[in-house]
Amino acid sequence: MKKICVFFVLLVLFVPVFALDATVVSVLGKAEMQTVNGWELMKEGARIAEGTVISTGFKSQAVLAIGKSKITVQPLSRLTVQELSERPGKDVSKVYLDAGSIKADVKAAENKRVGFTVKSPVATASVRGTAGTIDAFGMLESTSGVWAVIPREAENTGAPAIEVVKGSGIAVAASGEVTAPQQFNMDAALSASPLAIAPSAAEVSAAAVPATVATVQAAISVGDDNGKAPVKLSVGWGD
Repeated sequence: MKKICVFFVLLVLFVPVFALDATVVSVLGKAEMQTVNGWELMKEGARIAEGTVISTGFKSQAVLAIGKSKITVQPLSRLTVQELSERPGKDVSKVYLDAGSIKADVKAAENKRVGFTVKSPVATASVRGTAGTIDAFGMLESTSGVWAVIPREAENTGAPAIEVVKGSGIAVAASGEVTAPQQFNMDAALSASPLAIAPSAAEVSAAAVPATVATVQAAISVGDDNGKAPVKLSVGWGD
């Protein structure tokens, strides 16, 4: 029995891990990247490695290709590429969004799973084959698939993730307070313009509906009349 356990431990340790291919697809305006050689202007075709810091200026953006996925770094944004790994059957990428916002269109390679995680000062969001927009102030809108979100304040409490489905959105305040996706959709529908600028962190905090993560999870149509079973997604770096 001990020999079998040792065999499986060694098998896990020696699973080959390669760097996931990541490059710059296009650049609009002024965008820079910080590498071991310091800050330099981003150029189409440039390769991106783990640890790279990306910064975009006013009216500027950069589109990145990570495996089969596309990540658009919006104006006045700053993010750090924390992990780019390719394992048998799975691609993993993780970024830390310190400021601004990104649009993610996450796609899996053939016969492979994909794990994409965005951390920000207020929340962590994970996706698998999903698209949407997320910013550093805790605003997230799903345009396809399901995002799994958890406030940073609740990461170590064992609280379940909040599911944000296609066409839905959520706001997470720095205090950990959240608005349920349904409520956020209602607010968005009443907006005077579909292109309205996202509210500031202060505005989000003032408008957020005080609720615990457990209360919000209960509000997200778990076992509703449509017969949709809740999807349990772990947030962070795991499967």
